Amino acid sequence: MSEKLNADQSHVCIVTGANSGIGKAVAQLLASRGAQTVLVDVVIDDATITSAELSAPGQASMAIAVDVSNEQQVVDMIEKVRAEIGIPSMLCHAAAIQQFGRTENSALEDWRRLIDINLTGTYIINKAVLPSLLETTGSLVNVASLAGNIGLPYVAAYSASKGGVIALTKALAKEYSDRDLRINAIAPGAVDTPMYATAPPDDINPKALGVIPRSAREASSPQDIASLIAYLLCDAPLGMTGSVVSIDGASS
Repeated sequence: MSEKLNADQSHVCIVTGANSGIGKAVAQLLASRGAQTVLVDVVIDDATITSAELSAPGQASMAIAVDVSNEQQVVDMIEKVRAEIGIPSMLCHAAAIQQFGRTENSALEDWRRLIDINLTGTYIINKAVLPSLLETTGSLVNVASLAGNIGLPYVAAYSASKGGVIALTKALAKEYSDRDLRINAIAPGAVDTPMYATAPPDDINPKALGVIPRSAREASSPQDIASLIAYLLCDAPLGMTGSVVSIDGASS
């Protein structure tokens, strides 16, 4: 990838889940290459600090608290970005939650909350940003998961939500293939983020755990994932749309 984004285009990139982990690493990488960045998360204490560090003369950055499952908050955020920074040309959607546990012990409200944030939230922000991306001939990357590709034990709701993200990404890519948009997803295995530190259930089933390839349990760094996302957002050929790129140590 080129060290700088195209000098003749002022890229405005919205990054969700940017308070930590993959989202934070993506914002830092894109800002280092000239993009103006919008760091979005439901909690933005660290994102506010990161945004201040990324701001430079002629290169804006802002942090905005948004619940991606709240459509009005998402719409208001995009309107604010358009008014104060410019028309978004890129979206990296990394916001998600995860919950470990045996399915028979899970509550329906937990399923609904996870689907609402991980899958409905993806639909909401993709839908809301599409008019801007159509104006700028932009690109977006949704962060799915190995769990969405193969299904993983103790995270049934998470696996279902990320499988939905994959299907949604492919559907949107086909729908907008005549509009020169690039709409892709990535499917990471384990990544060294706060989510990865979530403890599995105490009564873990060794047989179930054994279906997860060891490579999927060896975490990539957020910077590794950010490099792949930046390629898809900035440098991938126009024909690369509707792709789901795995970075999981050959686990899928």
